[in-house]
Amino acid sequence: MLSRAVNGNSQRRSDETQLRQELLAQQRRQFLYAQIPDVYEAEQRFGSAFTALVELLVRHDLAGLGTAAAGSPLYPELARTVL
Repeated sequence: MLSRAVNGNSQRRSDETQLRQELLAQQRRQFLYAQIPDVYEAEQRFGSAFTALVELLVRHDLAGLGTAAAGSPLYPELARTVL
């Protein structure tokens, strides 16, 4: 009975530690995403580098969009995040 109580307490601590780590990771992600400019701002700020990266992403079409890749908002969004 004592070992069951100790194991339960240990499991709760482990769960609390994991929850804290997940919350900290979420806060870090929110902080990073808050600093990413929108697509228009990224295009203005990075100019030809932004355009070249979008063209590269469309050419390699990692999402497999085919002919729709050029008009898809996916690659400009990805380029702004990368830059």
